[in-house]
Amino acid sequence: MKPLYLYEVEYKNLLKRDGTLEPEDHEKYQKGDEETMKKRPVLNPARDYRRALLKQVIAARKAGKTYAYGREGGVAGRDREQVAARIAKRLGVKMHAFNLEHPDTDVENDNSRTMRYLRKKYGDDGAEAARHSMLAGQGDRRYRTKRGNRFLQRLGINTRSKKSMYRGSFPEDFKGEKQGPMGVAQLAINRLRRAGVKRRIRAMQKQGYHVGGVFGRGHFE
Repeated sequence: MKPLYLYEVEYKNLLKRDGTLEPEDHEKYQKGDEETMKKRPVLNPARDYRRALLKQVIAARKAGKTYAYGREGGVAGRDREQVAARIAKRLGVKMHAFNLEHPDTDVENDNSRTMRYLRKKYGDDGAEAARHSMLAGQGDRRYRTKRGNRFLQRLGINTRSKKSMYRGSFPEDFKGEKQGPMGVAQLAINRLRRAGVKRRIRAMQKQGYHVGGVFGRGHFE
């Protein structure tokens, strides 16, 4: 078995691999236009990630190892983690939860390699703008700054609009949208993030843990 499966898979392959992390396809559970929805099967996200977590915990038990649940974004107590804990308890497997993000590549860490890279490429205001646009576009507005907002406004991004910031940071999700500075920054942020996550997983594996978890579709592609 390969130690890492940090990439997006198609629906037909979902849950067929016993990889370290299981992709959770958010898009399959969201509403869309009628034509798109007609092509999608009726899915149960809770069932899918429970099956994924069950497979991971069983693999940990077979290996005689503690199951280490990786928290995407470092957020503790999400329902997926609670499900993993219940499964581990039921199967008699020890569980340890840890932050999947590496501090050196975590964009939320001001002193991280990622923020240093952004400052060098875009300046202080551009680095703050890139972080805020990417996170606020997904609903997290904690990193808003006045100079970051001014930078985004100069690019034509509406800082009061979640959709506008998401569109600026993730133009690939919009047909025909051109790649701009914030989209380029987002790609760099996630490239560095993936490298950090791999380092974290390998470090935990070297300590003897069986690492698992679920993550957003495409997040570690």
